[in-house]
Amino acid sequence: MTRSTLRTNIRYLLAETATDFYTDQKLNVAIYEAMIDMAKKTKAIRGTTTTSSVAGTAEYAYPSYCVGINDITWGTTEEWLNPVSVSDLDRDYPGWRQTSAGHRVTPEYFLTGYTTNYYRLYPAPEDTTSHKVYWWGIPADLASDTSSPTFNEAYHMGLVYYATWWLIMADPDADESKQKTANFWRSEYERYCIDYGVVLASIGRGPHYILSTSP
Repeated sequence: MTRSTLRTNIRYLLAETATDFYTDQKLNVAIYEAMIDMAKKTKAIRGTTTTSSVAGTAEYAYPSYCVGINDITWGTTEEWLNPVSVSDLDRDYPGWRQTSAGHRVTPEYFLTGYTTNYYRLYPAPEDTTSHKVYWWGIPADLASDTSSPTFNEAYHMGLVYYATWWLIMADPDADESKQKTANFWRSEYERYCIDYGVVLASIGRGPHYILSTSP
């Protein structure tokens, strides 16, 4: 659906065709709030970014729009690196915080959450071999009324349900009956997210990711 079509469906659920209270601008905000929430719940907005490694450098900034990292591969053969926690590194490699790569040229692990919006390779690479980051993130807001969310269209109605819930709950004059209706649409949205998540989980890793730096 385009943003215009999403608004039409939201107004239908609100039983409100006038635009004086539920303005286009207000509905556009609700739609983007729905997109952000669905992205976080389903991790559906996926991308890959190839980065040239820097010899002796362990930490690298997250790609644009990236919120979390699922996988990292190394070199042209795309050798999968292993995710690791700080506690694991502390236990097995007490000196891991040092940038020196030691005796291994190829990193074996990747760590997230140690430094905000950065990921870390261990051991640090000793050359400029590229690595590929498989990430999930938050989409950019829709640019125009003819733009469509990058989620699978089968789940766009979920965005309508969330936006309808968001708008009703943001209305200080919404009575108990309206709030009950809003919560029903929220439950429908959650069902869409669960179904979407099941589908995405079946896809797995690797080439199924969307190749995009601006989702």
